[in-house]
Amino acid sequence: MHLQGETYRSPSTNREIHRQVFLPEGKSHAGHVVLLHGLGDHLGCHLRAAELFCDRGYVAVGFDWPGHGRSEGRRGHINGLKEIFALLEETLSWIESESPKPGGTTAVYAHSTGAFVLLNYLLHRHRESSQQGQVADSTLFDWIWLSSPLLRPDHGQNPLLVFAGRWLAALVPSLTLDTKIRPDRCRHPRPDGVSASREMDGCHHWVNAAFGGDLVTYGRGINRTAKAIVPPTSLLLTQGEDDGVCPPEFSRALFEEIEAEAKQYLLLPGLRHEILREPDNDDAIAAISAWLDERS
Repeated sequence: MHLQGETYRSPSTNREIHRQVFLPEGKSHAGHVVLLHGLGDHLGCHLRAAELFCDRGYVAVGFDWPGHGRSEGRRGHINGLKEIFALLEETLSWIESESPKPGGTTAVYAHSTGAFVLLNYLLHRHRESSQQGQVADSTLFDWIWLSSPLLRPDHGQNPLLVFAGRWLAALVPSLTLDTKIRPDRCRHPRPDGVSASREMDGCHHWVNAAFGGDLVTYGRGINRTAKAIVPPTSLLLTQGEDDGVCPPEFSRALFEEIEAEAKQYLLLPGLRHEILREPDNDDAIAAISAWLDERS
């Protein structure tokens, strides 16, 4: 796997955004996979996913969100979900016009809050198509992998803060809030006691009121996003059985409502929120690899 990174001035957000491209070496070109990381982390936390894709000939491409990783901005500060929607569309445009390996499948891997963003983006497109009297575009992605999707942003949060979220977003959008998510809730410690590698440093647990307010608002209608994933798109949903951040009961309920015919729900025993960073995840990797091999 060969890495190419660049920082560019995003025309839609007017921010310096870091884009990372992971190129396969010695493999037949299969297509592209867009990477959407979660709140508080960055692309460096998802190298294992990029390796899985590159091993199968995919070019993996993603961006660090504003206020995350190597992108510009105060840590955790995002100007709402639509800012990420715009950056996702810029990435899709890059694939069409600037990728060093054009053509092939277009797919997406979305982890945690990245899955929340993706689902709402697809619903947004679905609604736009319906309003224009068009058939919803179900071919934007050939397949989708939702990893530990965030579906209930209010889960485990202070009820008073959740209640006040919309007003805080309007009155003090730049207010920094603590998400309360720490590494021990996301993954088990490694046997050697090391909690993070150099690539995985730089994570945080902050969010601004503007983005937090959007999470609460969009979260109220999250089950409606199920209608936006339809045939012929294939779906994989991976879920740690011991995930206390995004519990299995929420993802199972959404999965059952999705109409895609080629869909698979992998409930992974003994794993928490970040299944690809768990120290004992060989069975999970084998099951995911088998699903990816079918798509390849």
